[in-house]
Amino acid sequence: MGLEPVTEYKFQVFALNGVSDLTGESPKKVEITAVTEASVVSVITKLRVVSVESDKLSLAWNPPPIDLTDPDDSIESYEVKCFPKDHMEKSANATVRITKEPHVIITGLKRDTEYGIRVRAKMKKGWGELSGIVYARTGSVLETSFVGEEEGAQVRLVAGVMVAVVVLSVIAIIATVLFLRSRSDDECDKKQPSDCNALNYRNGEVYTGPDRPAKTGSNATTPLFAGTDMIQFSSVEEWLECIKMSRYIEKFRTAGITDMNAVVDLTVHQLASLGVTLVGHQKKIMNSVQSMRAQIRVSGPYGFLV
Repeated sequence: MGLEPVTEYKFQVFALNGVSDLTGESPKKVEITAVTEASVVSVITKLRVVSVESDKLSLAWNPPPIDLTDPDDSIESYEVKCFPKDHMEKSANATVRITKEPHVIITGLKRDTEYGIRVRAKMKKGWGELSGIVYARTGSVLETSFVGEEEGAQVRLVAGVMVAVVVLSVIAIIATVLFLRSRSDDECDKKQPSDCNALNYRNGEVYTGPDRPAKTGSNATTPLFAGTDMIQFSSVEEWLECIKMSRYIEKFRTAGITDMNAVVDLTVHQLASLGVTLVGHQKKIMNSVQSMRAQIRVSGPYGFLV
């Protein structure tokens, strides 16, 4: 009782008995040195492991509360003790770090090993108490794990998988729509024949099949038509509507093909440059053009209606 806090004292212990004075020697003694603790115990709080790697630990903590009105109540440094769990603070196996900041990175640790960590603060009045033990296991050589971010990593993984599924679903939907649209166009080409009689063409020439008798006489290569009069049209629009190709009216108008005399001179290459890229549509239009050419040769120089 009555000692000063955070003060070093030396004690001398003597052993005396009834014959000690008869020996004529000085009494034997033992000296003991002790330091009194601070009057106010200082303990750091919320010791936590920020990150873990294969050979290092990153730690942080909250400083102990201090009395700002007391100049002696200030923090000088922190002592961090890190030790393998199975050796429990044995000095030979403990790693000790001194730092002035409430955080530290301890390196040179063994991989895949569980460590215990304790921290205490050194005040001007002396050392505070050690904190409770916090345990952390170092990672393997090939991986790095972050404590406190593990749940975030799992969330990011799930989010990444969901985004990938959504992207693949959108790609599949787009591919399906394009496939169905292409198939629909092909079926349209097959199932919607022109209202006008169409001729097959090969390499830009009129072709008459075995079911289409050719006209006999002086001009045996000219087909004989019994269907719609292909030179009856007075406009390009009327002709395209007749052959179910009205979707290309604007393309013909933009290209300057505005009268039927220009239509008669059309080629497959011109159709492609106009934007008629579907083979079925090209065939349908060229069949009609070939029919016009054949009928003009048969009917003579009268031309189209105006």
